[in-house]
Order: sequence, then C-alpha cells, then structure tokens
Amino acid sequence: MKKIEICIIFFMICLLSFISCEFESKKPKNDTPEQTDNIEEESKSEEEEEIQLSSIKTKYGFSKRGEPVLLSCSAVPTEENHFIKYPWYKSADGSMENGTLIEGANGTNLVTEGFSEKGILYYYCVVTETIICEDNTINNISRTIPFSVIYTSLPIVQIDTVNGEEPTGEAITYEEGGGNYGATLKNETKVPARMYIYKDGQENAVYDSGEYNKDAKTGLTIKLRGNTSAFSEKKPYKIKLQKKADLLAGILPGRDSSYKDKEWILLKDATSLNTFVGMAVADIAGTPWTPEFAFVNVVINGDYRGVYLLIEAITKNEKRINVSDNGYIIERDAYWWNEDVKFITSLYNQKYTFKYPDDDDITDNPDLQSYIENYMNELEQHIQNGTYEDYIDVESFARWLLIHDILGTWDGAGSNCYMIKNDNTENSKVYMATTWDYDTNYREKDVFATQHYSGRAYGAWLLSNINTAVKDSYKSQWETVSISLWNTLLSKIEELQNLQGEDINLSRKCDAIRYDTKSNSIENEINRIEDWFTSRTVWLNTAISDL
Repeated sequence: MKKIEICIIFFMICLLSFISCEFESKKPKNDTPEQTDNIEEESKSEEEEEIQLSSIKTKYGFSKRGEPVLLSCSAVPTEENHFIKYPWYKSADGSMENGTLIEGANGTNLVTEGFSEKGILYYYCVVTETIICEDNTINNISRTIPFSVIYTSLPIVQIDTVNGEEPTGEAITYEEGGGNYGATLKNETKVPARMYIYKDGQENAVYDSGEYNKDAKTGLTIKLRGNTSAFSEKKPYKIKLQKKADLLAGILPGRDSSYKDKEWILLKDATSLNTFVGMAVADIAGTPWTPEFAFVNVVINGDYRGVYLLIEAITKNEKRINVSDNGYIIERDAYWWNEDVKFITSLYNQKYTFKYPDDDDITDNPDLQSYIENYMNELEQHIQNGTYEDYIDVESFARWLLIHDILGTWDGAGSNCYMIKNDNTENSKVYMATTWDYDTNYREKDVFATQHYSGRAYGAWLLSNINTAVKDSYKSQWETVSISLWNTLLSKIEELQNLQGEDINLSRKCDAIRYDTKSNSIENEINRIEDWFTSRTVWLNTAISDL
C-alpha cells in the first residue's frame, strides 16, 4: 500500500511540473527581444529561442476615409521543423492583455474593420512558434506585436520615396566642426519622392506632386532638417518641390497662386501649441510676415510618423520675405561652423550664414558676400557709437526682442535670428524678420528672455545703448500690445480648438503611441498658457517700466 501511495505522489509531482512548464512556455511575450523562454530540455540559448520577425507592415496605420487598413507581420521559424501561427486580437484600450480573439484571423495579414467615427483602433498579434521536441513534447514561444490605426479629419501628408529610401544624415558636433556650441547634421541625403495631400476624408488628393522627374519638374526631394531636433526619433523634414506650389491652398481658406514656393517644412512641434502661440504673438505684435501653417498627419512610405506642422519656410518670395533680387536674407547662425559660405563680424564676433542669395551664387560672385559683410561691420560700429538709426530698422529690432520677452524664451544661441536687407544700396536698412524657434517658450519666468541679455541679436547692446531709440520703441510697443494681448491670443486658440481641437487631440494621442510619449490635450495647454500670460503681463509691466 505504501509503495502505491509513493508512486501516486511521485506521479502527481511530475504532472504538476510538466503543466507548469507548459504554462510558462505558452505565455505571450511582448515586443522586446530580451524576453525569451528558457526550455532546459532543448538546451537552447535565449538568442536561439527569440522569434525572428521578417516584416511588420502598418504597425502604426492610418485610415484616410475611415476605410479598413491592412496590417501584417511575419516571422522566420528558428528551425525548419517548427511552424508559426498568427492569432490576432482586438484591444479596447491598447493593452496587450485580455483582447478579443478575432475569429478566423490566424495568418500573417489582418484587414481591420472600418471606422464608424473618428478614433483609434487597437490590435495585436501573438506570433507563436510551435516547437516539437525530440521526446515529442510540444513547447511554444511567442511574441506579441501591437498595432494601432487612426482616423481623423486632419489633413494627411503622404510621402512615398523612390525605392522606400529614408532620408539620413551624419551627426557632427561643434568640436568637430570648429564652432563654439551645438550639434547638427552634415551630408544629409536628398531623397526623391512623390507627395499627396488629402483633406477631410476626400478620396482624391488636393495636391499631387507627381512622380519624381527632374527634367519634367515633377515630384520633390525630402531631407532631414534641424540641428539637435534632428537627433530625436521623430524627425523634422525639409521638402523641396521640383515645381512651385502652394501646399496650403487646399487646406487653408483664402489662399491663391501667389503663395506658391518650392520650399516647405514639416515641423514636429505639433504636440504642443508652442509654435502656434509664438506665431500668434508675433502676428499680434505686428510682424509684417509670419509663416502660415497647418496641423497635418504625416505618413512616409506607409508608416505613420505623427502629427506635424506643414509650414512655410524662410525664403525670398513676394508673399514671404519680399526682398529685391539684389537683397539679402541672412541668419545669425549658431551652426555657422557647418556651412561652407559664412562670415564673422569684426567687432561683436557675430556669425552669419545666408538664406538668400544662394551659396552657389555667392561662390561665383564673392562681391555679394563682401557687400553685406562690410555693411554688418559698419552697422556694429554704429551700434557701439549710438548712431545706429541709419543702419537698422528700429521698430523691427525692438519688436523682435519684445516677442521673445513676452514668450520668455530661453534659447539664446539657436533661436533662428533672421535679418533682411531689401537691396545693396544705402537706401535700405537691416530689418529683423519673423521670430521662428519657440521650443523654449515659458522657460524664463520673472526674468527677461535670453535674447534680451544676449548680444547675438544685438539685444544687450541696443537696449542699454546711449541712443535709446530701440528701448523707447520697445516700451511703446509693449504699451500698445499689452492692452489686448491675452484676449486676442485666447480668441485665436479657441478658434483652433473649435475647428480642429478634437482631431488634434486624437492625432497627438496616436503620436504618443507611435513614439512612446505622453499626450497633452489643447484644453490642458490653454490653462497653462493662460497662467503664463496672466503672470507674465504683470511682471513685464513692472520690469519694462523700470528699463
């Protein structure tokens, strides 16, 4: 009897051990290579047991008109006698547990359901490899792949590059480039592509660049842009069309053919209202031209890249910066050391590069650079002497500094400081162009913006100058602007919120899924922005009166 009891107990222990092993082997694994099963009987390494995915298609999908979307993933068996199956699940909230198994969906492809309303649909596939051991026992290893598909009414920018090539660039630091600060890109590839723009679920594109053909002037090139921003996972891009077009014509009302240009930018700063607020403040302050833009969702080579701002670039154009053919657009450039054509002033050691004329034109005609370089050297001498009014447009310099002070920007080095001169005669002065870089808004609380103290836009020397013309204009403009600044800005934000708030919030949520970040709603931003402008106005009233 005792022998029988011992045998039964031993059998139960073995059975429980086997069940435990089977349970562990069948647990789904998430999409991280380091998580693998350890099957001692097989004596395989973790690397050998990791399911090797051969392709994933539309992991972050986009539905233009609410139509179904094809999702796909496939894997390579670790050994020939293994086989793989692909059960698909629908998730209610994006989690990869307790999803609903989709009946009949066990292959590499899944066609999602269509959308009945705007939103995000979540799916996941548990890629499962079945291993038949030498003793005829069966083990499974699995890997869970999440998918999400978005449908909104925001315009869609779809870019398909030739052969699916991705724009690239090489990192370079200021130490390597011989500069003072910063890191940026060099040898950026210009990738040929075709672009479509869709609006409001329309079947036909409101813009189609055509296939890339340099001779026929169709298509475009796309390249990485930015400096430190180019090193993040979400990339900013510069687009250059083969033929001028207004990419906002089908998106924004009231646009005509005079807005055409070849150069456009996809700014990644659409997950906040920083650029929207910055441009709005510049417009309220009276800047003659501020770039227009639209919130868009971007899909490149079938891959959803997130929500962006499609925005006008800083270029010579009668609807942008309208200088004459013998005029100049120069940039006080923190990354001058990465440019071939540049100059450094002799008095204040300011580093400048060119937006217009083109570098090639300057190389062919060095006198183009000599003129503006000499002019800027004279300008600086007159700033030092307090006799600058014949060289700079006082109102535009004061306004540019005031905008930065209102926003409390921190970036003093790379804040995109553009200056323009209409022609190469003594009849034109240097003007400050639009403000541009707003990613450090609201950083300088209860102090002036960095540009106020910095010499990089001559702010420190102009506001403390024996000639008070810039300071007087600065104070006068604040008195005028401050009266209705917040109310006017709030009305602009509320207009955006009413027209596109739901779609922007939804797109930001999908962007956050794409890049594993947190999503912020426009409603939350409005509260923070109101707090800033309420306190900032009080502080500036006192600080500016004390200048």
